[in-house]
Amino acid sequence: MRPSARYLSTVSPSRKKPRSTTRATARLHEVLEVWGHQVEVAEDGPRGFEMALAGRPDIVVVDIALPGLDGYHVAQGLRTALGADGVFLVALTGRGHPDDRRRALEAGFDLHLLKPVDPRVLSEALANAPVRGAPV
Repeated sequence: MRPSARYLSTVSPSRKKPRSTTRATARLHEVLEVWGHQVEVAEDGPRGFEMALAGRPDIVVVDIALPGLDGYHVAQGLRTALGADGVFLVALTGRGHPDDRRRALEAGFDLHLLKPVDPRVLSEALANAPVRGAPV
């Protein structure tokens, strides 16, 4: 299932991280653009939070392990600022324990995906994400 084009913001660490993390971030960005999405990328939590507030993307994909402000705090801040229906939040993490999933959902994420994310799983998740602000 190919998701329809949306405006996305991704928040993934890439500076001072292993080269594989940088490549994974670039690959995610490329895949999202190939699927037709407009994508912005922030490299740390504070910048990602600012970008999401200013740009009001439909979906924000957030790595949990961010410098400056972790993904949980980014999600909590966006939920406080934009409300429950203000943005669809996707946690992207290597932490797959049930407590990690619970913590992500409690922080305000709509979805918890494990890295490395299967492109088919990501595609389906984005295709099924509600269009914010649309009538139910």
